[in-house]
Order: sequence, then structure tokens, then C-alpha cells
Amino acid sequence: MQHACVARSGAHTQAAMPKKSEGPSNARKRRPPKPAPPLAGPALMQAIFDSLGAQIVVIDGEGAIIHANRSWQRLLGTEASASIDPDGPQGHYLEACRRAEADGDETAAQLVATIRAVLARHVNPGRVEYRSRPRRGKPQWFSLTVTPLEADAGAVLVHENISVQRQLESEILEIGERERSHLGQELHDGLCQHLGGVALLAKTLANSLTHSRRTEAEAATELAQLIYSAVGQTRAVARGLRPVELDEGGLLAALQDLAEQATLRLPCEVRANGEPRVHSNEVATHLYRIAKEAVANAVQHSGATRIVIRLRQSADRLTLVVEDDGHGLPRAATTGIGLRVMRYRANSIGAILTIANRATHGLTVRCSLPLSRGDGDA
Repeated sequence: MQHACVARSGAHTQAAMPKKSEGPSNARKRRPPKPAPPLAGPALMQAIFDSLGAQIVVIDGEGAIIHANRSWQRLLGTEASASIDPDGPQGHYLEACRRAEADGDETAAQLVATIRAVLARHVNPGRVEYRSRPRRGKPQWFSLTVTPLEADAGAVLVHENISVQRQLESEILEIGERERSHLGQELHDGLCQHLGGVALLAKTLANSLTHSRRTEAEAATELAQLIYSAVGQTRAVARGLRPVELDEGGLLAALQDLAEQATLRLPCEVRANGEPRVHSNEVATHLYRIAKEAVANAVQHSGATRIVIRLRQSADRLTLVVEDDGHGLPRAATTGIGLRVMRYRANSIGAILTIANRATHGLTVRCSLPLSRGDGDA
């Protein structure tokens, strides 16, 4: 079927070319109407603003909404006008976030901190990704990007649903973890066993040469020791690739092993209020890798002399904390790839990650995981 716009444009074309038998008066009557003038200025900007799928608002320096596009109004269930009354129930975005923060909403606390940092021109832009837990349906992932206005004290907030993107990223991450686990198992069951057999043969050879008082005995003994060292290193690599097995000690055992490895460089200890109830290898592995990245950063960059890994579980929350006594994190380093990966891992399991310099000296990395899945376990 021909598109209606195409059909109409064809009819107008025929009318604009009168037949020879028609007089000039009839031709003038059949002229098409003049097209509407093109949009310009504020009307054009409003049309562009409303055509975007993302929910967008403009706030003033106090956090009150002074302008919102239609997508934002649909999100809030309002279709009144593009300008929302700042004194209305949905008009003060920052104040609404503050009220939610006071009620214990950790996501709202992140939003408040980010918006304040952008309004104070400490961050440009600011971004928060969070997961909502609706009463019905599946949890949804959202991002909020806050960009300061160059000529004013306010900011532009762009709110988007990133659930599809998050799902794809989660599947890619899961594939990577499976490959790591498979490689770690192959190293443990294959190469480690093979090297162990070679080490036994080398030790037998060394004993035989020693018994025969051959001069090669010392070299054979050293060879056996080197092979045993290679076995230990290979096992350490295998544990790093496949760190958490719930039936082999779980998250706490993996963190204790991590602390032992870090202690080769500087003192590191684990403090826990009992064995955590983490019933998911996926959750445990993400928490372990967050701790590993935090410990690696402390060892390599912080100048710390001591690291403490804390694992606490209450009735409704599991908290992982990595603290060091180094020189803290420079502001320019808050967007490094390691920190972004830690945040992504935390978000993927529904946890809140905060990274902040301590009041005295050092850095605190805190990952807080709500335990609200059925029986209350992760």
C-alpha cells in the first residue's frame, strides 16, 4: 500500500499542474497550501528535547527541576507541560533523593553525592548506575549522568534504562569466569600433576646420584627443588583463576589465601564475624575479585604498610571492606579501569561499592550487598 504522505504529495503535484482546458482562476484555486514555517529558536530546541528517548531534566543550583522533557514526564506519569513546578511534589529532585537517603536508601545516597559533586564543579560529568527492585517484574538497571551547565549554576540529568546492556555485559563476564575456571581446573588437574611426577623423578635421581657419590647429585637436587617450586607457583595461578568453591571453604577461605599471598609483599590480615552465608559461586567470586583488585591497588600504589580485609554479615547485609594505611586515592585516579571494573562487579550482584579516603590516612573500599533473596542468603 502506498504511504499516505506519498499519495498526498502526488495529489498536490497533479493539482499544481493544471490542464490546458482550465483557466487561470481554477489553477489559482488548486494551489497547495503554504508549508508551515520551519521550527527555530526555543521551539526547535523543545522539539529536539522531547524527541529524545532518554529521560532528561534540567535542575538549578539547588537541585530543583526547572525543565523536563516528555520522556521524564511519562516516567513520572505527568503530561502537563515541559516545565514542572519546582515547588510541586516531583519538582525538587535533590530534595527527593535526600529524603530517600534519610530512609536508608544507599542508591539515593550515591545520587545525592554525585549531584552535589557536579554542582560544586568537583566532577564533570558524574555518573551513577543502579538497579531498581520493583514489586512486580524483573529488576531493571538504570544510569544517571549529571553534567554541569556551563553558563549557569545548574546541571542536566540524563536518565536511561540500561537493562539490555547490563544483561549482555553480565553474560560476557559469566563466559569469562567460566573460561577462567576451566583453565584453572586444567592447570590443577593436568600441569600440576605432571610437574609433580617430574619432581618425584628428579628427587629419585638426586637420591641415586647421592648414594653413588656422583658429582651431579647437587645439580639434580637443585633441579628437583626448582620443579617443586614450579608446582607451587602453578597451583597459585590455578587458585587465582578458580578462587572460590563453596564446597572447599568458600569465600572466607579464598580471602584468607589472598591475604597470605599479599603478605609476601606487606602484612595483610582477614577479620570476619564467622563464616558468611554466600550460597552462590557467582556472588562469592565477584566479591573475591573486588577484594583482590583493592588489595593489588594497595600493594602496588598506596605506599601502605598494612592491609585489613573485613567480612561482616548481619541479618540483611553482607559487607566486604578492604582498608589500608597508605596515602589514599588522588581525585584524578577515581576513574581508572580497575575501579570501574570493581564498580561493575558490585553492580552486577546488586551491591553498592564506595571508595573513599580515610579521615586520617589510607583508603577504604566498601562493598555492601543486601541479603534479600528468598531465604535471606546471597
